[in-house]
Amino acid sequence: MVGSGHSGLPEDVVFEILLKLPVTSICRFKCVCRYWYDVIKRHVFKEQHYALQQNSTLLAVEYSGAANIFSDKFLRTKENLRMSLWGSCITGPCRGLFLLHTVITPGANLGLLNPATSAFRLLPRSPCAVIHYSFEFYAYGLGWDSTRNDYKVVFILFKRQIALVYSLNNDSWRFLDSPLPLELSGRSCLTTYPQHNIYTNGFCYWLPYAKNASLLFCFNMAQENFVTIALPPIVINNRDTIVISTYYDSLAFLAWNEEREVIEVWVLQQEQHYWTKVYNFGQIDPTVCPIGIWNNTYVLLRKCVSRGSKKLLAYDMKNDRYEEKINTHILDPRKVMCFLNYKKSLFLIQGGSKNWTPSVLSSNHIPHFFRHTLY
Repeated sequence: MVGSGHSGLPEDVVFEILLKLPVTSICRFKCVCRYWYDVIKRHVFKEQHYALQQNSTLLAVEYSGAANIFSDKFLRTKENLRMSLWGSCITGPCRGLFLLHTVITPGANLGLLNPATSAFRLLPRSPCAVIHYSFEFYAYGLGWDSTRNDYKVVFILFKRQIALVYSLNNDSWRFLDSPLPLELSGRSCLTTYPQHNIYTNGFCYWLPYAKNASLLFCFNMAQENFVTIALPPIVINNRDTIVISTYYDSLAFLAWNEEREVIEVWVLQQEQHYWTKVYNFGQIDPTVCPIGIWNNTYVLLRKCVSRGSKKLLAYDMKNDRYEEKINTHILDPRKVMCFLNYKKSLFLIQGGSKNWTPSVLSSNHIPHFFRHTLY
């Protein structure tokens, strides 16, 4: 029950103490007293808390659709995320939020999810939604417009050559004035798979899956326009071994250099549109493939061993060594489709002019087309 009193500590001290707590604890402490509840609800508190988060969290999505959260690189602690993504796709993360969408009805069934707070919001149907299944090429992007404090969803339809933007503040869709890049005309070279799509630092990026593609496509969330950036040669020539990730809030590629027998880390300098190789390390054997970067320090890798089984490794870039202490009893590497590296947040997915309270993550609050994703 929310009370009206508090501990008697100075307000600034209470504020600083709460800032240092993890998201899970803060969600519980909202019920301690009215004062703490009011502090935690402040937008400035949520922003400062998110900015102070140093360690990332791993969301492991399996081929079956099962989703698990891990809070350390050795996968020793699995959090209870009562969710499965079977039959649905996931896009993100963006400031702790993910976009859920169904496969066969592009633009029709969409929802925003914050796994840390269990908040879910159903989005309105796009004006160009595909209600009945058809052979439609499309892609999504989820991002943050810092100039307007607004979450946005980009929806691209390649056959119709149109793009739409959803604004959470306005709770509505509108057609994008900026034309699609000529390189996308009549082609379906972009996907929403986590391996090819990522958001960071105000831009949403798509890596084309065509092997001969030489351009990276990005969308500026503030200016709402598309930009193309030339890919580094290592990415163009080694598309089968490329992994998209982030490194200190910049876009990064992990690429296998077959000629030098090393795994290279390339980072995009967004303002100048050029690439820098920031790190490379030797591959212990040809069966090791990179998965992503963890906390700007570790490169997670998957190693194939006998009879098709796999195990996970972590390479420490600061100490230049491999670590094989990852616990595979909790998570079977053979079942993992992708790892999503993200920071937890307190953002409640609120917006629009209506007084709206996000649903708790429960099958009783989720529309029928998402209901199978929860159990």
